[in-house]
Amino acid sequence: MSFPNPSPQLSVVLQWYKAVTTWDFDLLPSLMADEYKHSTLPASAGEAPKNKAQGIAHAKAVAALLGNVPIKYEIFQLNETAGSIWVHSRLYNDAATFNSESIFIFTLSSGNNIQITSIQDFIDTKMAAAAAAASSKAQQ
Repeated sequence: MSFPNPSPQLSVVLQWYKAVTTWDFDLLPSLMADEYKHSTLPASAGEAPKNKAQGIAHAKAVAALLGNVPIKYEIFQLNETAGSIWVHSRLYNDAATFNSESIFIFTLSSGNNIQITSIQDFIDTKMAAAAAAASSKAQQ
């Protein structure tokens, strides 16, 4: 899916995808508001909400687990309204060691400096459990 003329808020979301998939930890914090909150859903996933610092630390940990090799993304569907963007997407690598399909709900600030204030991340719990088991096994 391409976006030849994205709105200012969609531009921020697309920059977030770029930062997350290339592990650009200089760009990522600038896209997130100070009050940023990341919630992983459903609640049965068992992950506590993360603030900005925790979210960046989590992304760095995932990057390290994947050898800091950039990953790719594919957007299947996107719905945009003022202050909110819903994205059904997949983050993956060519080695097939990472394949995460999610629905991200981005909430964004308004004004001249648009930033992401929150993300609700509906994850594939089956894939997440399998990845956690594989990571645990690899560390033994």
